[in-house]
Amino acid sequence: MSSDALAQGIEAARRRLAALEQRAGGSTGQQPMAAEALEEISTLLEELHAAAEEMRRQNEELVLSHQDLEAERQRYRDLFEGAPDGYLVTDPEGTIREANRAAAELLGVRQDFLIGKPIRVFIAAEAMAGFNRGLTRVRDGTEPPGDWEVSLQPRDAVPFSALLTVGHGRDPAGRLAGLRWLVRDISGRKRTEAMTRQAQKMEALGTLASGIAHDFNNILAAVIGHTQAASDSLPASSLAVPHLQEILAVSQRAKDIVRQILTFSRAGRERHGPVPLHSVVAEGMSLVRASLPENVELRLHIDPQSSPVSGNATQIHQVLMNLCANAEYAMRPRGGILEVRVEPFEVTTEIVARHPSLSPGPHVKLTVRDTGHGMERHVRERIFDPFFTTKGVGEGTGLGLAVVHGIVAGHRGAIRVESTPGQGTRFEIFFPRYESPPAAPLDGDLACAGRERLLIVDDEPFLARLWVTLLESLGYRCVACSSAAEALTAFRGAPESFDLVITDLVMPGMTGDALAREILRIRPDIPIILCTGFSHTMTEAAAKAIGFRAYLEKPLGRRELAQAIRSVLGQPATPNAS
Repeated sequence: MSSDALAQGIEAARRRLAALEQRAGGSTGQQPMAAEALEEISTLLEELHAAAEEMRRQNEELVLSHQDLEAERQRYRDLFEGAPDGYLVTDPEGTIREANRAAAELLGVRQDFLIGKPIRVFIAAEAMAGFNRGLTRVRDGTEPPGDWEVSLQPRDAVPFSALLTVGHGRDPAGRLAGLRWLVRDISGRKRTEAMTRQAQKMEALGTLASGIAHDFNNILAAVIGHTQAASDSLPASSLAVPHLQEILAVSQRAKDIVRQILTFSRAGRERHGPVPLHSVVAEGMSLVRASLPENVELRLHIDPQSSPVSGNATQIHQVLMNLCANAEYAMRPRGGILEVRVEPFEVTTEIVARHPSLSPGPHVKLTVRDTGHGMERHVRERIFDPFFTTKGVGEGTGLGLAVVHGIVAGHRGAIRVESTPGQGTRFEIFFPRYESPPAAPLDGDLACAGRERLLIVDDEPFLARLWVTLLESLGYRCVACSSAAEALTAFRGAPESFDLVITDLVMPGMTGDALAREILRIRPDIPIILCTGFSHTMTEAAAKAIGFRAYLEKPLGRRELAQAIRSVLGQPATPNAS
């Protein structure tokens, strides 16, 4: 009975009592007894009325509480449904009881489809064993709730990396009633981490390469220099001359190997300038076309109006050759289509967000696409790792795409790879457009003689002696020192007697840049040439800022060193037939 109905009943009882009291008033014998009964009944009715009022008040409070509860429930639903991350509520066994829209979108199904499904049906096969072990431990209390990284398998889509944050849901008695799951897509973060690991791996390899480059280049410089000196001392008819020429050729190959290692480890410093990418690609494809089997169709789309890019033509040619060689290999034996495109491309801020090495603005895009066998995801994620290859023994070194990656990174560009098993692979490379005016043509490469007095500093005595031998054969007068301290003492003793200083960079005790600063304090006008194997910190610009007049990288021959000397001294060249 409602409080209103109770109140109406009480009022009706009052009216009946009043009528009974009026009738009882006419009887004289029973009047006192009736009056007492009526008084008791009246008191009872008053208590009933008070009870009805309290019931009405409690009913109103109950209605308000119910409204507040509905409002809280609606707020919970709004937060649950509107959350950007997926939320699931399961029973202790992992069967889904509730799911929000974000969870359904991540898993590629409707919300109602999720209800009643075990959460494990959306775990990728490779992650299933670990997930089952973790669920059992959390459910049994042997492992606290926390974060799990798993691979989720959406319906009709590729797996993606996800972070599952699991928590307990308990009943009023404290017993485990279910589990709450937060599902977050971390595939973007994993890609960033993979890029960071790749960068760290390349940096570590670069550190290793640079560590050996200095000593190895010194050895190569000695081999090249002594071979040239020996060749010069023999008549052209000597039987030893062809052998010496072979030594020089092999030494050049060794020099190129060092440069290649430094290139894919991002440590190389090749000269960059304006490169007409469309011309480089057109020339390169003429070589590719001749090597393609008959069952591979070549399609070229080269925009001749593409702006030049800032880079090194030889390195870009190497990128093209590596990509085309891999594409042809991927289409064996059935053949297919090799498509190469060069076209202008505008890099947007959205693209920069995915490829931080780029800057917004005009670029030129090189695309190499094939219709070969494609790649699985686990292969695609490792293709730029040095020495990783899917080719058979003797068919590949695993350096090709690592070199490509290093070259593109050195050009301030980026690579985008798309590949689907059975449908082929597409490489897109973005090169920054060249903005500066074309560089002036370089002077001819002449070996130059002279009669100046030179101070030569190198911590490798055999190399210092070699420079003396080579330069004195050109007419120079040389003083060689095997340490910076020895050189500084010699210079302080007669600073005006030297016309030029040639110094190595990495030396014990005092480095070449420190030596240069001390020498320039004594005589600010003395020209100094820095000749180094490799350095992480020293660049040509940094060397010029210190006061070096020229920056040379070992190994180098007599011709290159002599030309640099004449250029720094600023005097007319004296041709020499070396």
